[in-house]
Amino acid sequence: MNWPENRERNAQLGRYLLTDWCREKDIDPKGLFSDLERNYSTHPTGYHTLEGHVLPLLPDLLRCKTKHQTELIAAWLFHDAVYLPRRHDNELMSARELVSAIEDGSLRGARRVKLDSPYWVDVSFIVDGFDDHSMRLVEYREEPTDFFIDAKLAKKILLATKHDREPTSLGERLIVDCDLAILGAPREEFIAYEQAIRKEYSFVPSFLFRKKRAEILEQFLERPRIYTSGHFDDLEERARENLRWSIDRLRSRRSLLKA
Repeated sequence: MNWPENRERNAQLGRYLLTDWCREKDIDPKGLFSDLERNYSTHPTGYHTLEGHVLPLLPDLLRCKTKHQTELIAAWLFHDAVYLPRRHDNELMSARELVSAIEDGSLRGARRVKLDSPYWVDVSFIVDGFDDHSMRLVEYREEPTDFFIDAKLAKKILLATKHDREPTSLGERLIVDCDLAILGAPREEFIAYEQAIRKEYSFVPSFLFRKKRAEILEQFLERPRIYTSGHFDDLEERARENLRWSIDRLRSRRSLLKA
């Protein structure tokens, strides 16, 4: 994988490809996008957004063929569905959103079948004494399809993004590599990423943020390899350069504004 030259354009491509993916799986794309936007719109302004993080890297994941690609894509779409910097269970809460979407929500496959005999239903309601007499024409019914996402497996893949254990399956390695791909971005984008993280954690005092952030980045740098799926090897060298650069500035209290 090469880092996308234009993340905004890649996000548009990701949105287009996800729409195709939904139609292939008999998933309602409008319902899925509505669900994703509802979740990601609650995030603080920063890096972990639908347009800035999830969609730009989706095209690369779709090109990575694996046995459980459907579960991988589902996990990636929801892996930051809950992202509240003050919490420590974001991944677990995101996994719950994922399972809910799979079992009875926006990731449930259903085919719309046009009825031979459409019918009207009464959708009247009374609010504050006002009686609204309304009828709605029902022209379609939903039928379940053979499409199936293994919720347990998708949840396991998603939880690998906690980065607290070594990923074991190819799906886990791919989602972890994709989550860490920003570390291998060109320096200018990496700096913007680090600034966005600081913004997300603006409530943390500067001295404490520098200490904890440096410790986190050092953990990644100490790994034998940052990327382990085989699809992101081209980012390894630049990721290590970026990590060393950022750690040096965090430890020496130098600015993250300049390369």
